[in-house]
Amino acid sequence: MRKQVTLINRRVIEALKNCGLGLVYCALATAIAPAQSIGGRITGVITDPAGAVIRNAVVNVTNEGTGAQRRATTDGDGFYVVPELPSAFTPSKSKAATLSP
Repeated sequence: MRKQVTLINRRVIEALKNCGLGLVYCALATAIAPAQSIGGRITGVITDPAGAVIRNAVVNVTNEGTGAQRRATTDGDGFYVVPELPSAFTPSKSKAATLSP
């Protein structure tokens, strides 16, 4: 009888160890998961025909299905980022305050 109790205790201990490891793996997975993204981003550099960067250009990004728009402005190096875009957004036109269309 004592041998059976010992075997049951070992099985319980092993099961608890496995559950504990499972919980640790779940905790690690949730710590890593926020780094994932379901959308995309559009980045680029706006330049003129001569290749010079255009500062403070406004870039409009439009969802062709819904008409929703997102806007970004280029920095001093002409670089822009439009982050966390759901699918179906496409870049449309860019316009700088110092240029005429």
